[in-house]
Amino acid sequence: MEDPTPVSPFHQELAALHHRVADLEAALTVQQHDAQVLRDVQEYAEKIVETIRDPLLVLTADLRVQVANPAFYHTFQVRPAETEGQLIYQLDHGQWDIPALRTLLEELLPHNTVFNDYEVTQTFERIGPRTMLLNARRLDAVQLILLAMEDITARKQTERRLQEEIAERQRLERDAQRVAHFALLGRLAGGVAHELRNPLAVIVLHVDLLEEELRQPSPDSATEIPWR
Repeated sequence: MEDPTPVSPFHQELAALHHRVADLEAALTVQQHDAQVLRDVQEYAEKIVETIRDPLLVLTADLRVQVANPAFYHTFQVRPAETEGQLIYQLDHGQWDIPALRTLLEELLPHNTVFNDYEVTQTFERIGPRTMLLNARRLDAVQLILLAMEDITARKQTERRLQEEIAERQRLERDAQRVAHFALLGRLAGGVAHELRNPLAVIVLHVDLLEEELRQPSPDSATEIPWR
């Protein structure tokens, strides 16, 4: 049996409003959950960035520093106040305006999601000359760029010293080979001289005897040869 009491437009609007409020509350709950998940993910990512031992920058799409890890501040002796929000090329009074870095960020990285071991050498006012390997990754989903740096200055210096030592050892080996070569030539020359001295001594002796015979012929001489 149908209810004879008609539903007024007011009650219909009220019921629709209740449904709408319920939908909004459900959506808000989902949004709050998503926001909390996002905060948790962001906090987790920040902790990872902080624990990385090598210098690391998180750049926005327009190449401004969103965050830097403690290793970056310690290595390059700068402060967050003069780093965060700055265009990377403006960091430390333009110390980071490096042609090789521009090539990486503006020419190579836009065509590659990731780029590893890009070597850069620069002299910084506060810490002096440094050689670094840059590793960059483009995160398109969040429009960010991760730029990690490995300071290989000490390694390069060790490699240079090793190369210098190898070159010096090779030079000494070449000198030793030349000395040995000349020593061998000296021994050969000495042997030849010795072999020559014996026949020459005999010849000189015969010449002396002949000269004496010419001066004072012996009785056994067949004919006296006049000396002039």
